[in-house]
Amino acid sequence: MLYLLSYICRRDVQDIGYQHFCQHFRPLGGACTLCDKCGLYDKEDEEQGSLLTLPTDVKAIQEARVHATQEYITRHPKGYNLTNMANQ
Repeated sequence: MLYLLSYICRRDVQDIGYQHFCQHFRPLGGACTLCDKCGLYDKEDEEQGSLLTLPTDVKAIQEARVHATQEYITRHPKGYNLTNMANQ
């Protein structure tokens, strides 16, 4: 399973792909005045970009953890005991 996140806002874009980003032409760059989508060529805020400060970030991580755990169990039903893994 591949997880796709916007490098600007860190939202899951798995289902919408590039439609998450502004599609309007801006010859001089800058913020779009026609929509509030992330800019495809914008730089992430390096001071905030790597920090998990938004509630959506925490929720996305929790959902990814649950999904990854379920996928692991499905692929490795006789594998490592996840109860032991959670207690580490």
